[in-house]
Amino acid sequence: MDGFYTTKELCEQLGITSYTLTNWYSWEKKRLAEGDIDEPYLPKPHRMYDLKGRPRMWDVQMLNQLKLYIY
Repeated sequence: MDGFYTTKELCEQLGITSYTLTNWYSWEKKRLAEGDIDEPYLPKPHRMYDLKGRPRMWDVQMLNQLKLYIY
């Protein structure tokens, strides 16, 4: 998909593994559930329901938000 990154492509751009990305979202979910934070701080990926496996996809703006999260 043009203008979107798959998990693999996103992780390559960020220089992280998919395991790290999954952990970030798990930690955010846990902090939200525990009430440590009120709003999500990571961008919510798009789910492509029309594609096989319903992959998560991120756009350029989301990539930039995640870059800020790293640094």
